[in-house]
Amino acid sequence: MKKILLLMLSLTFTSCLLFENDDEQLDENEFIGDVILETQQEIDEFGANKYTSIKGKLQVGNTLERNTSITNLNSLNSLTAVSKNLFIIKNDSLKNINGLSNLTSVGLYLSINHNVSLSTLKGLNNLSKVGATLQISKNENLVNIDGLSGLNFVGENIMLKENINLQNINGLINVTSFNGGLNVSKNHSLTTIDGLNNLTSIYHLMIAHNILITNLDALDNISSIDVEGTINILFNTNLADFCGIETIVSSDNYMIANNLYNPTYQNFVDKNCRE
Repeated sequence: MKKILLLMLSLTFTSCLLFENDDEQLDENEFIGDVILETQQEIDEFGANKYTSIKGKLQVGNTLERNTSITNLNSLNSLTAVSKNLFIIKNDSLKNINGLSNLTSVGLYLSINHNVSLSTLKGLNNLSKVGATLQISKNENLVNIDGLSGLNFVGENIMLKENINLQNINGLINVTSFNGGLNVSKNHSLTTIDGLNNLTSIYHLMIAHNILITNLDALDNISSIDVEGTINILFNTNLADFCGIETIVSSDNYMIANNLYNPTYQNFVDKNCRE
């Protein structure tokens, strides 16, 4: 009996050590603090640590000046989560973000801005959650955002602005949880806003200066807008069909101007929502 008791105590002690080692391993794989990477060397050196998460923000690039050093994010391929903001900004030589292929969540703000050579977001295929705002802006060679097809939750806002070669936004088709502001502006090659079809509620809506879109049909599943929300549809020079938003327009919550057709509230009441 004494031998059995000693054996049980030994096994318990060994198990405790194993769990302690596991905890130490988990701690080793999490970086606590903000990370700013402004050169390819800094990315490669940080990536060599094989962190799986960052408890803080991650910034790739320099917010004040354009960066030509960074060409890839391959060394970050072990990263699965960033608890705060992820900024990828002003990297002139960055053509893809494949190194983020294991990233599943961004706790707050995901901003991909001013990356003139970036043609695809395919490296974000496993991203499912953005806790606050998704912003994709001023990426001159970005043709689509198909790499966001795994995204289903955006906590606050979606902003797609000034991506002059962006042809479609189908990559947002699986976003079903969203009740923030939507801003789609100055995307001069965008022919449709299909991809927003699964949104059901919204806070603010801005569709402006998209010269090729002709209708808002992709928004017809939106059944509610916040009582303080506003609708602004401006300077879309080929837009003549507003039927996609007729259920959320009220007499005092919208501004529609300088489009091919500019329906009044009475036009919506009379079901004259398209020219």
